[in-house]
Amino acid sequence: MKKLLIKTSRGSFKNAAEHDVFVRLDMEDHRVTQSTIDIVLAMHQKGLTNVGTVLQSRLLRTHEDIESICNVLGGAADFRICKGVYLEPEDIALTGYQEIVDALKSHISQMLDGGAYVGIASHDLPVIEHTIDALKQREMGPSIADPRKNAGAVRTGKGAPGDEFQMLLGVRGNVRRKLAQEGHRTRIYIPYGNRWYEYSMRRLDENPDVAMHIVKSMFLPWTNRR
Repeated sequence: MKKLLIKTSRGSFKNAAEHDVFVRLDMEDHRVTQSTIDIVLAMHQKGLTNVGTVLQSRLLRTHEDIESICNVLGGAADFRICKGVYLEPEDIALTGYQEIVDALKSHISQMLDGGAYVGIASHDLPVIEHTIDALKQREMGPSIADPRKNAGAVRTGKGAPGDEFQMLLGVRGNVRRKLAQEGHRTRIYIPYGNRWYEYSMRRLDENPDVAMHIVKSMFLPWTNRR
């Protein structure tokens, strides 16, 4: 199945590369983690460096995944890092909020030190604050040339030097705008298509904590516009 996907998807990735489009392979639960990583590595081996993946900090394997991917791809490694919404078995995953947040902070630092481009997909203020501190410690930041000797080239449509913040539409809009005003690249995740409602409900079911932010933005819009 994995070989078939690599064969059939290569054309799409190649077409995206020809139009300077970056492709991010989303990550589902732990059963497909290795297959997803393998597909990304296979595309890079074929010269398609416009492909990256998502890693989830709740999984115990993530530290080793970051290390192995950075060792293979070097500065071409491109991650989105998030806590992860799937309830995984306790023998392979963290379960407590604080330990997951702490792991996420550690993974962000590890990715930056590995020379990777890092998309921080989190609405947690401690994670955002840690990221800003981590950038300063490495003399990185908006409008600053990437000082990391192991960093890759700046990608089309990506921020400099090597990071961006990613948030859901309607969640912590005030924080997102403040980051943008400070010069940080920010991306907004927007569901679209004919079945956007079903998809959104599935994501809310996976991550109920986000539901409160969505409801507030709908019925108390001023709370999301500061």
